[in-house]
Amino acid sequence: MILLRQKFPALSTENIEFFHENAETKVLAYYRWSDEGTPALVVANFSDSYLSGNSIPNFPAAGTWHEWMYNKIVEVGEEGFKFYLPESSAQVFV
Repeated sequence: MILLRQKFPALSTENIEFFHENAETKVLAYYRWSDEGTPALVVANFSDSYLSGNSIPNFPAAGTWHEWMYNKIVEVGEEGFKFYLPESSAQVFV
């Protein structure tokens, strides 16, 4: 986590906006950005269930994102973001 915060300054700033909360599935997502405007998004699963095919309709920006924890490229469309997230885990998008 320290390396991640050093590599992506957005994760160390006070700039934060929560854009998705789902009490039923226990998912929380937030957007952070550096003073230069570089974004980072975090999607966290606080449940004890693997979440498959869930969606976040109001993902802050469509386009290509790099998911850092699992090292994969993700395309997000205008309709939102579908995700697969193991129990008690998070994904970081930069």
